[in-house]
Formats: sequence, C-alpha cells, structure tokens
Amino acid sequence: MAHSDSASLAIQTAMRAGNINVGGGSGSAVMELSASSIEEQEKHAQLLRRVEAERRARSIVVPTNKDEVRAQLRSLGQPVRKFGEDLADIRERLRELLARIEIDGEEMVIAGLSAPVPPGGQEADGGVAAAAAAAAAADKKKAEQSDVYTEASEELMEARRSIFKFSTGKAASRLAGVKIRRASEEAQQQADVQCRSLYDGAAELGISGSQLGDERPLACVKCSPLPVGGGSNGGKEAGASSSPPCVVATGSLAHFVKLWDAASMEHLGTLGGGAGSGGHTERITGLDWHPGAFGANGFGTGARTLLATGSADSTCKIWSITAGAAASAASSSTSSSGEGSAMADDDNESSSSSSLSSSLSSTRGGNTTAAAVGAGGKCVMTLEGHKHRLGMVCFHPAGEYVGTASFDRTFRLWHCESGKEVLLQDGHLKEVHFLSFQKDGALAATGDFSGVGSVWDLRAGRKVFSMQGHVKRIVSGDFSPNGFQVVTGGDDHTVRVWDLRQRQCSYVVPAHGNLVSSCRFHSSGDALLTTSFDGKCRVWGTRDWRLLTELSGHEGKVMGGDWHPSSCSSSSAGGKRAGLKVFSVGFDRTLKRWEEEGSGF
Repeated sequence: MAHSDSASLAIQTAMRAGNINVGGGSGSAVMELSASSIEEQEKHAQLLRRVEAERRARSIVVPTNKDEVRAQLRSLGQPVRKFGEDLADIRERLRELLARIEIDGEEMVIAGLSAPVPPGGQEADGGVAAAAAAAAAADKKKAEQSDVYTEASEELMEARRSIFKFSTGKAASRLAGVKIRRASEEAQQQADVQCRSLYDGAAELGISGSQLGDERPLACVKCSPLPVGGGSNGGKEAGASSSPPCVVATGSLAHFVKLWDAASMEHLGTLGGGAGSGGHTERITGLDWHPGAFGANGFGTGARTLLATGSADSTCKIWSITAGAAASAASSSTSSSGEGSAMADDDNESSSSSSLSSSLSSTRGGNTTAAAVGAGGKCVMTLEGHKHRLGMVCFHPAGEYVGTASFDRTFRLWHCESGKEVLLQDGHLKEVHFLSFQKDGALAATGDFSGVGSVWDLRAGRKVFSMQGHVKRIVSGDFSPNGFQVVTGGDDHTVRVWDLRQRQCSYVVPAHGNLVSSCRFHSSGDALLTTSFDGKCRVWGTRDWRLLTELSGHEGKVMGGDWHPSSCSSSSAGGKRAGLKVFSVGFDRTLKRWEEEGSGF
C-alpha cells in the first residue's frame, strides 16, 4: 500500500511539472517537433528526392544534337554551359533537370488533388486548377514529341497508288517463290546447292584487271543491269562472247562520271566532261542505273537507258546514255527545275541502247571500235531543290521515280518524267547519306550521321521502324532481296543486320577496321559485299554471317563496290551459276575487277 501511494504521488508531481500530459475527454494533444527534428526530416526528404531523380534520369532520353540540348537548357532558364563541362556533362545536367522537373510536377498535382476543402472552396479550386495546368503541360510536351503529318499533294497520292500497285505484285511473286521452296524439298536442296556453289566461288575471287579511273580519287561505282536476252541480239552477233555486255559507271571527286566496258576495261565515254556539257560542278557522291537500262528486268528494249548521278553541288542529274563515233563527251543538257519533261524520245532511246550494246559486243574480239570509245550521254534533266550536298541516289524499282538523300537532313522522291518533287521527307536530326529501296518498292531505308536509321513506308507516308544501335554515323547500307532484312554500315567499323519482322537488330558483323563505305547484297541474298576505308573488300555469307573472302589490292581507302550482273544470274547451260565478278573503286584512283578463277568474260 505504501508503494502504490508513493507511485501515485510521483505521477501527480510530474503532471504538475508538465512532464506528463494526460488528455481529458475526446480531445487529443499534439506535441510539436523540435527544430532539430524538423531539419532532419527535411534532409531525409531531400535525399529521397535526389535518389528518385537519379533513378528517373537514367530512363529519360535527351537529344544528342548539341543545338537541341542548348535550346532546351535556354527554355528552362539554365546556363547553356558551365565551366569545365563537355557535351556529355551538359547532356547529363539536362537529364537531371528534366527528372527534377518531372518529380516537382507530380508533387504539384498530388498537392492540388489532396488539398483540404475550405468552407468557401476557393483554395480547392486553386489546387484543382494547378493540377489541371500541370496535366495540360504534360499533354503539350507529349504532343510536341509526336510525329507531325502534312496533307499530301495530288502527285504524292498518285505516287503512293502507283507504288502500292507495283509493290503488291512484286511481293506476291516473291512470297510465291518462298512458298514453293518451303513446300518442295527438291527446290530447297537446289537452293542449298547454289548457295554452296556461290560460297565456293567467292573463295576463289582474285584480281583480274585494274584501270586508272581519273586524275582524282574515285568515289562510287555501279554496274548496269543485264540487257534483254543476255546481250545485243541475244548474244548472237559475231565476236560476242557468252557473257552479256555490261557498262560500269564510276564517279570521282573531280565531278566527272565515266563509263567503262566491263569486259575489256576500256573507257567508253565521260559524262559532263566538256564545257557546256551540263555536268556537275562538284564531286560525285552517288550514282545509280535505271532498273530498265538496256531493256533489263522486263522493261523491254524500248525502255530508256538512264543514269542518275548526285553531287556535292546539291543537284541530281539524269543522263540518257547514247553511243556514237563522234560523241566522245556528253552533249549539252536541258535543265529542268521540276516543271517540264526533257526525256529523250523512245525511238531515239531504243536505238541508242542498241548502238551501245553493239559497240560493247564489238570489243569482245579485242578490237575496240571508235563507236565504243565514243560512247557518251546527254543530261536530260536536273533535279534541284535540296539545300545542301547530296548523298546516295537510287532509282525506285518501278523505274518511275528516283530518290535522293541529302545533308539538309531530308530525302526526296522525284518523278522521272516530269522532274517534279513528289515527296520531301524529313525526320532526321543530322545529315542523311544512306538511301536504299526495298526490292518490292514498298519501303525505303535511310541513315544519318547521328547513327540512327529509319525505315519508311512509301505507300502510307510514315516511319515504320527506327534503327538505333550504331555509335557513329551511318554511311552505307542495302535492302536484302528477301524483303525483310536491311544492313547498315557505319563509321563504327560494323555492319548491323536489322530484321523488320522482329523490329530489332538481329546481328552485328565486326566487318572492318575502319569506316564501312559500301554494302551490296548478291541478288540471291546469300552473300554480302562490303568495302572499307581499311583498304579491303570482303564478301560475307549471310546464312551464318561468316567471312568468305577478303580482297586486297587497293592502296588506301576503298570507296565503293558492286557485283557484276552476270554474277547474279544463271547461264543457259544447265542452269549453272555464272562466275562471280566484282568491281571496286578506291582513293588510289583505280577501278579494279575481281573474278572467280576460270569465269572469264
């Protein structure tokens, strides 16, 4: 009893001193935190915000273009650059700023939604208004990052309809062939035998000819397609060999385009080589033959023999290839700025193609005629509109359009007959150099100097896939004949293989020791030719991406390469594959020919 009395007395004494507070009734007492406790809580909250900001910053994508980074920092009221910062530090600072702004915006929305409702309701309305403003700002930012579409012109709509009609027919034919090979074991075995033969032939490639191409380094090379019937008059002319005639076009840093006989390596003519010839005024950056040149690919003997060239003078020129004993250089041109057609007449074009094929065949016996040496061409159209130098140029597989890539960060599609600009496609952050069309004609692939590639659906006018993986600029590439693979070559010394079905990079080929200057698929799709600034040409098997052969012979950079068209066809005797032949050009100013042993021309 004495113990309980003493305890009760102690409690009463403590209550009078204020050390113990016992609430009465239904009310509750709240004790205020000390200043040190509040300070520690604030430090802890700031630490949590910092950790959350760092976590979010890792998932925020900031632009790689330094101008865009500066613009974003200015819009946020931040200094563009602090002392000692490089571009990586500036991008990291921008990333952290965006993460903190995102967290602050969420806290503002939460504070507005959780604000107590006062009797007048004004503060609650202010909280809801703040939350609505933050949500509107987020929607605006999202809208700014989305794609922007513009209304298509009537010419573009007609082009899309034409491309759609062409591509559906080509795709149906390609898929029918795939179904036949899958359904027939014999067809699959035959394809395997041809692939093994191709790989064996690639291992036997060796240099068979070299020609000094120009006074300045050569930049690009392209072989013409096979003429109708495998040669002029079906290859029945006197002196004609079993190998069909082929014209090799080369472009140089001296703004000339030269034509060569693939068999004899003889110079046939120069495009833009004389005063008033209508040629380019700056170096050649790309060239391509019309798919129906010399009546190839089912276009018929009446098809125009056209060659498209791109240059650093920001123009693309279309040449009508002719031949004649007196035409040692290109004749005067008729320039078009995208309004009128200046194409040669069909009759004249057909006779020109036949004349050139005849002159090519006349060199088979070793006697180079004056007509062959005098082969030249006429500039029939100049496509103007790009604001900067051009990169690659490509004819669309339908033959009705030609595409140009440019350092103005766009690629454009032009109508070959009228010269009108049908499509201007932007969307790249840096200079665009690589351009290639799918063999079906439905898609186009482009690559820029930021290391990002894009695949565009020409029928719908939108981007369907973004190829991100190169750490340096993309400068070359090609579409596979199978229709669903694209390869891109870059300054990071690699070739990346992109699968459009899976929408991802399916393989990375450590192709070379320097920039990969060109990539060309064999028509079967089973082999890939690559050239590089390391002075090498290499052939890869695309079934397992193994190296088949390495071609060394150029002194310095190899600027480009291409397959001879007979390498991509079957001869008439037993359906066997024709011997492999490859052409390459280099910084050493030479055009070189590589042949499979025993193939011959």
